[in-house]
Amino acid sequence: MNAHAHAPRGCWMATFALCAAPAAWAAQGLLGWYLSSRGCPAPEHDAATLRTLQIALDLVFLAVAALGLAAGLRRWRALDRSERANHVPHDRRSFLATTAILVSAVFLLAVLWASLAPFVLPRCVSGR
Repeated sequence: MNAHAHAPRGCWMATFALCAAPAAWAAQGLLGWYLSSRGCPAPEHDAATLRTLQIALDLVFLAVAALGLAAGLRRWRALDRSERANHVPHDRRSFLATTAILVSAVFLLAVLWASLAPFVLPRCVSGR
């Protein structure tokens, strides 16, 4: 029998909370670079389409990072009040919840900062 088949739902939520925002940031960087490199030699109408696609993808990545932060906050709120009052992680659950909040917040800001590129940089350098 598979050991992971009976893993608690909270374990998957903690993993999502910890990994969603960094994965969104990495995917945003890779896809932004790819779209920017494809849009540079393209005619102007194709470049506008690619820029619109890049902005739409940035919004998706912002949403994924925000969902990761929300999942971390939800995990943290699920802890006992005594665990939260001390602000010191006592076990794996509280450590993961606290770390997920910190990591998700930092990478949410990184995704937000990178999302400004299509608006402030020329089309040939926005993703590079």
